[in-house]
Amino acid sequence: MIEFASDWTLTRLVWDGRARRFLRGSGTAHFSRISSVDWKMSEELLFDGREAHRETGWSLGKEELSIRFADGLPLVSLDLTDVPSEAWHLCGEDRYRARLTHWNAESIRLGWRVLGPRKDYVMLTRYFRNG
Repeated sequence: MIEFASDWTLTRLVWDGRARRFLRGSGTAHFSRISSVDWKMSEELLFDGREAHRETGWSLGKEELSIRFADGLPLVSLDLTDVPSEAWHLCGEDRYRARLTHWNAESIRLGWRVLGPRKDYVMLTRYFRNG
């Protein structure tokens, strides 16, 4: 099982389908333990020249990673026994597809495809453990 308790460096690449351009960002992801399986993940990054902040909840079981919105509502659950792993979430008419393509104690690669009447983007984030 991965121990999140540290800061991680992150890089992010987004293809904005509506604007037809790439956006790039990098920064830090900090994991704060809430319980033995629950973590709050806070991202601070410089994204396409602007500061950005995002928080999500991560729950790590033996065979599953569940990601929640900052308010605690569920987003996706990914199967850790069969990576790459995909999961879907419908938010109104917008459809989120998460794809976990790499998972180990030193690095994580998580992609998103979001498509709907209000959104159209692809996002790839790579997390690297510091130290």
